[in-house]
Amino acid sequence: MRKIAALLRNDVKNIFRDDILIAITFAPFLMALVFRFGLPPLRDVLLTYFDLRAYYPLVMSFFTLMVPAFYGWVVAFMLLDDRDENILPVIAVTPLRRTGYLAYKIAMPTLASLILVLTLAPAIGLTEFDYLRFIPIALMACMEAPLMTLLLTAFAGNKVEALALAKLDGIFFLPVALPFFTQSPFQYIAGILPTFWIGKSFEAIHSDIGTFLAVVLIGFAVHALALVLAFLKFRSRAD
Repeated sequence: MRKIAALLRNDVKNIFRDDILIAITFAPFLMALVFRFGLPPLRDVLLTYFDLRAYYPLVMSFFTLMVPAFYGWVVAFMLLDDRDENILPVIAVTPLRRTGYLAYKIAMPTLASLILVLTLAPAIGLTEFDYLRFIPIALMACMEAPLMTLLLTAFAGNKVEALALAKLDGIFFLPVALPFFTQSPFQYIAGILPTFWIGKSFEAIHSDIGTFLAVVLIGFAVHALALVLAFLKFRSRAD
């Protein structure tokens, strides 16, 4: 535990030395405030044209996805700094070893984003949902944190390239919205991307328990497969 505490203290120091990392770390709180206090008045303004409330489940899906994505980016940027400064070879000869260090780096954003999603999403209060059903959705969404960390560190050569790739992640996030705009069976083509199943699970949260569980289990399976592929790519880059 002392080693973990020491690593955590060092990571917190590194985050507060970098304006970009500070902004990304606190982005979930800003998003929660904007959604909680900004969307209801905006709905009143737009009510003449359409009812924004119909899109609140989409907003919540987006929030549940973005929190782990943000924290996955933060850890990816720190790992790229470690790579630039040749810290990983030093870690490899310590008792923690590189495997333990990477396990900590992957677990940290996952756990942090899970805590934030489970606490902030209900606090936003835009939609009513069964909290017990929301827990597996949050667990699935938080698999995006290690996925983002592995993908950015596997494909980016440095932090500048990682920032560019993070901006392109918007394309990767689009499938989360698809279940809220179409009931066509063709929507499942987007199911090859993990983000689709976060939106689909939220869209199915009020369905019968069999349908909901089927959607969530497929979502976990797709995320697990994506994580395996991302890890293999990350390991090939690291070797």
